Amino acid sequence: MRTDDRTLVIGVGNDFRRDDAVGLRIARRLRDRSDGRLRVAEVSGDVTLLMELWRPASRVVVVDACAAGGNAGHISHWEGGEVAQAVVRLRGSTHHLGVADVITLSQSLHHAPELVDVYGIEGKDFSFGTDLSPEVAQAAENLSRTLQNLLLTE
Repeated sequence: MRTDDRTLVIGVGNDFRRDDAVGLRIARRLRDRSDGRLRVAEVSGDVTLLMELWRPASRVVVVDACAAGGNAGHISHWEGGEVAQAVVRLRGSTHHLGVADVITLSQSLHHAPELVDVYGIEGKDFSFGTDLSPEVAQAAENLSRTLQNLLLTE
């Protein structure tokens, strides 16, 4: 699938809570690797900003850390109607209102993009600091490559 100007990738996280930064790191890698062919945004605070960011987009890819007790570095993917299933997994993040909560609210208000893909990477360490755990760093690299191939190939 080739991306268009109505596709937006949003990385969510906190740069100073170790694995919680994984969404931001992936967004930055995609921005750097896309040579301007991909629209990328970051959300580091109030995730309700997602609703404003994706308003003009027809397809949105959201990447965030999750903490549901699974194996560190495990990548989960939800799309379309499955996004509601992400509420439980993504509610474990360090955000007061989770990404899936905002998507569900946006869908109920009919303000959601046509296509929504959510990727959650299971974190291991959400303490203060700036390094990703090795498992999450490897998952970030793998998901970055996957999304690059999915969104930027001809």
